[in-house]
Amino acid sequence: MAERIIQVTTCDIQKDHQAEFHEWYNHVHLPEVLACPGWRSAARFESLDGQPQFMAIYELDSADAWNTPEFDQAKGWGPIGPYVINSHPRMYREIFNAREP
Repeated sequence: MAERIIQVTTCDIQKDHQAEFHEWYNHVHLPEVLACPGWRSAARFESLDGQPQFMAIYELDSADAWNTPEFDQAKGWGPIGPYVINSHPRMYREIFNAREP
């Protein structure tokens, strides 16, 4: 079975720029990232309690997807950067899965 890799990014955005953030993330950033080799899927979440307020989870073919010229061009906050209060990208390797058979 292939190793399962996810990349998780959490962040908070200045409140008066959240609509702009969502528009950019959903319609510009996600398509750019998912066009990169090895980036399979993405989902975004909003915290129901506490911070960081926003989280994106990406599924990758391998950890090497992080180190491509295409992703070097797509990563980062672009025009939203000035409104990001904090950001924490992390790469994770699955070590256990309790899915139903």
